[in-house]
Amino acid sequence: MGSSLRGLISGEKIPLMHTYTAARRTAIHEAGRAVMAYLLRRPFTTISVIADDDSYGRVQHAFR
Repeated sequence: MGSSLRGLISGEKIPLMHTYTAARRTAIHEAGRAVMAYLLRRPFTTISVIADDDSYGRVQHAFR
């Protein structure tokens, strides 16, 4: 059983961003979201790939 699954079962906290692969995947995902927001003319203020308790990364949209 992988350490992530073991951690979920035992309830221990596991760092969200723990591998280079996860960091790269998140960066590509958030970049794609930012490109789509730009193409759809949806303004955004922040792009982040720094993990927190809720997500691996985010694109924060501006209010129009």
